[in-house]
Amino acid sequence: MYLAFSNIIEYFQNNNLTKRTILAENEQVKESTCIRASDLTNDGFSLMKKCFDKWIEKVIDKVILPTDYKMLDNALRKIQSNSAL
Repeated sequence: MYLAFSNIIEYFQNNNLTKRTILAENEQVKESTCIRASDLTNDGFSLMKKCFDKWIEKVIDKVILPTDYKMLDNALRKIQSNSAL
């Protein structure tokens, strides 16, 4: 589970969806590591609300790997295209 959480944080940070660095490069997830709404940009918060639960369920159920971001990428494209309007 720590790997999935680390991956989702990395995804959000790499896509400029966070306002601050939640995990530095090569930093490990700890029990105290968390993502707050205030840590996320508007698009980041929208993506978290729209897609995170579905993505993490698929990871937990081993339907997808924690590095499979297709679902997130698709949802992010939709969010960003709506933001541009």
